[in-house]
Amino acid sequence: MDRNQKSNKKPTSKGVSGKKLKTKSPNLFFDSKNSVFFRRNAENIIFQVTSSQLPIMKNIGLDSIYLSKDHILEPHWHPNAAELSYVVSGEAIISVLDPITPQLLTYRVKPGDVVFIPINWWHWIISITEETHIVAVYDNEKRQNIFGSDMLRKTPPEVFQLAYGVNAKELAKVLKPISQTVVMISIFPRILFVSHTGIQMPMNSISLFPAKSSFLFLIPTL
Repeated sequence: MDRNQKSNKKPTSKGVSGKKLKTKSPNLFFDSKNSVFFRRNAENIIFQVTSSQLPIMKNIGLDSIYLSKDHILEPHWHPNAAELSYVVSGEAIISVLDPITPQLLTYRVKPGDVVFIPINWWHWIISITEETHIVAVYDNEKRQNIFGSDMLRKTPPEVFQLAYGVNAKELAKVLKPISQTVVMISIFPRILFVSHTGIQMPMNSISLFPAKSSFLFLIPTL
């Protein structure tokens, strides 16, 4: 062929091996509201985005958490992921238990605030305003959750008695309402206060703990 003659062949994308390369771009979009992780009601719901929704994602995932006032995202931890929680709207109390010191770290957060939660650290969120929205980002495309309600209802009360000296039968009565994983729930009006200070005690399981103890129990009504 003459050097100045134009070729009729169309250009193709080929790799070093000469094979035609795939030119289709991966899907980068997903509407998180199409993936519900947990729903208590319309105001208290968690949407999730993992690699199941966006297969291209590696080492990242997120939960979009909505809470109404006086609702709690129950104590839990993530055995395979650290978390960065970003407050989009509303205000909340985010509590984190440092297992090293050990010390309870509590933060009142507002829009624009972030809280970093290291992998395996016990934490929970209580909304103190309506329409609280928090986005939790994880360094794992499929974060795992271990919820406190499951630990409490699956551990035999006798184990708590052996380990902590509590009354197994009374503890079983207290924990009986927790029949399933809680995840999130309203904290009112289910407050039971046990005290030696003379405050009225609506709970009939006073023998559960030593006489000079004060505890606040949140017992879910599921």
